[in-house]
Amino acid sequence: MRSLFFLVAAFLALLGPARAGAPLAVIPYEVSREGAITIAVTVDGRGPFPFIIDTGATVTIAFENLARSLDLAPSDAPSFRVLSISGARVLKPFAIGDLAAETPLAKGHVGVVLPDWDAPRETPAGVIGLDILEKFALAFDVRRRTLSIFERGGLPAEMTRRMQKAALRRPRFEATGAKLYTARGRVNGEPIDFIVDLGLATTLINYAAGDAMLASSIVVSPGRAVTTGTRINDVFDDRTRANAGRFRTVSVGRKRWGNKVLWIYDAPLFDELGVQRLSYGLLGADLLTEQDLAIDFSERRLYLGR
Repeated sequence: MRSLFFLVAAFLALLGPARAGAPLAVIPYEVSREGAITIAVTVDGRGPFPFIIDTGATVTIAFENLARSLDLAPSDAPSFRVLSISGARVLKPFAIGDLAAETPLAKGHVGVVLPDWDAPRETPAGVIGLDILEKFALAFDVRRRTLSIFERGGLPAEMTRRMQKAALRRPRFEATGAKLYTARGRVNGEPIDFIVDLGLATTLINYAAGDAMLASSIVVSPGRAVTTGTRINDVFDDRTRANAGRFRTVSVGRKRWGNKVLWIYDAPLFDELGVQRLSYGLLGADLLTEQDLAIDFSERRLYLGR
């Protein structure tokens, strides 16, 4: 009997770590024409529907096309204050329902409904925000275009030990009470705080950061005078013209990129957060998904492939 006990104990010891490191789901993702990462999500068992993965959104969103299709009903929950690049809006809550992506994501979820985007932008069904994402750990394989969803704190060590680490912070922005995940970085050697924003296709910095880098005389292509404009889209379908600069180095933690174009824009979001006069930026999908990526919200760690 004693031998049998030790055999069972040994088996469970071997089984435990393997199960702990196993993903809840491995699902394919697509990159939209606007550069957003979308996955297939079912709502109350119907669908699947394309939802954007957005670590810069605090609230999960349904667009009108989904609300009409599923006849989503208003909820008695308190209103949400929804942040985006173009500022903030207070929106009424809607009962979206049970969300799943080959594994349950949320049960009876309450979010908001936004109007569909204007053409030619293709509107997804919704946006999965931090209110759901931070309940998990995420790992993106950019070559296979798959997203692995793990339990909180469940990223396997054999995956993360080969990646560059950066600490995540979750400051409370006193101006709004919002909590977003940030990482400390540098652009051309100058310090900057980046909000980790997978929902934004392009990385951008504000002029407080751009001017500091221009003053240091190490900006390759300074922002205001010589760069061309482009359109930056956000979740509210606000399209704003911004300047661009080419910068010698961009780094987050130990991860470093060279010779990169960043957009320079005093986004109203920074005013909402009370950080417009500080060196701040949004770390977008263009840099985050240039290599494999993993995020462990509970451990406050961002992992970037080499």
